[in-house]
This record gives sequence, structure tokens and C-alpha cells, in this order.
Amino acid sequence: MKNLLLISIIVLSSSYCFSQHDKENKKDYQLNYEEFITHYGVDDTSIAIIDVFFDKRQNCAGGKMSLLSLSAGIAVLNASIGVGLMAVSTPLFLSGTITRIKYSRRHLLKALINYQNADVLTVNLKQRVVTYLEIEADCIQEEIENTPLATYKTIK
Repeated sequence: MKNLLLISIIVLSSSYCFSQHDKENKKDYQLNYEEFITHYGVDDTSIAIIDVFFDKRQNCAGGKMSLLSLSAGIAVLNASIGVGLMAVSTPLFLSGTITRIKYSRRHLLKALINYQNADVLTVNLKQRVVTYLEIEADCIQEEIENTPLATYKTIK
């Protein structure tokens, strides 16, 4: 009985210590999307940089990396098909891993600081940001054209 009580106390205390609760002393690269927007989203370009990084990190890399686990599950059920799928999905998994590293929060923070201090972006990032801003402007213009009585303030 004492052992059970001791084990339960240890488990509960360790789960409390390692739980994901808000820390007030977060490092800048540990911020989530909303906190990045709040702290570093001073203009449209900064917000576009944050959107590009989070979009590439979550959507592109996540889709590539999820295929390997799906292929492994199929390999358990049908080995001949699963091995072929794993041969195709392993390079995609590596590409997704490289994408997640390339678009990490630390690199986002460096890009934002470089942009805010020296107004400098890499050529690839600048091209992505310009494309993102053009698409966003087109979407806003299309929305204005589709709702003729709407004001700009309600759309933005």
C-alpha cells in the first residue's frame, strides 16, 4: 500500500513538473504564432515573414513527414506494398525534416531581427514574402469587388 501511494505521488509530481503550462520566462524562439505576431508583427512584411515560416513548417513539412508513418502502417498489413511506399516516402520524410529545420522558429527570429534592424531579407525569403503579399492583396481586392457595400475596415 505504501509503495502504491509512493508511486502515485511520484507520477503525479512528475506529470505536474513536465506539463505544458505557460511559462512567463519563455525564450523568444519558443513563442507560438500569436505571440510572434504580437511581439514582432510591426508591419505587413513582418507578418508575412511569420506567416511564410509557420505555413512552411506546419503544412509543407508536416505533410511530407506524415507519409512515412502511413507507409510503415501499410507495411505491417501488406509487406510488398509497404516496402515500396517506404522507399518512396523516406526521401520525402528527409525533405520534410530539412524543411522543418530550415523554417524553424530560431531561423524565423533571426530573419525578423535582420529585417527590423537592417531591412535585409534573403533572396528566397524575399521572393516568398512578395508572392504572399501579392496573393493577400488579390484576395482583399476580390473580396471588396464581391461585396460592394462592405467597407475596407470591416474586411481588414
